[in-house]
Amino acid sequence: MKAFVIDVDGCLTDGQMWYSAEGKMFKAFGADDHDALKLIKDKIWTVFVTADDLGYNITWKRVYEDMKFNCALVKMEDRIRWIGQEYGLSETIYMGDGILDGGIFEEVGYSI
Repeated sequence: MKAFVIDVDGCLTDGQMWYSAEGKMFKAFGADDHDALKLIKDKIWTVFVTADDLGYNITWKRVYEDMKFNCALVKMEDRIRWIGQEYGLSETIYMGDGILDGGIFEEVGYSI
């Protein structure tokens, strides 16, 4: 496998999105995820993906700035094409948690 693509919301977070009257304010990330992912960082290209354009700045802060992993904003309906172009479907591990991830699971080399 060449790449490990991880859906952020629900896999790296607890799935909750905290709103105020001004809009999305917070996401809750697990403290231990980064420690575990550092163990594989030099073994497989790992990239995080989200379709949450309203909360992308929050995701970018945690994933790219704090954890030092790449992060991409890709709509669910574009993910199979994006993974295929960027990494090759059969050479990608994909981790997701939503009902729409099922279609991606069927296309990639390995799914979680």
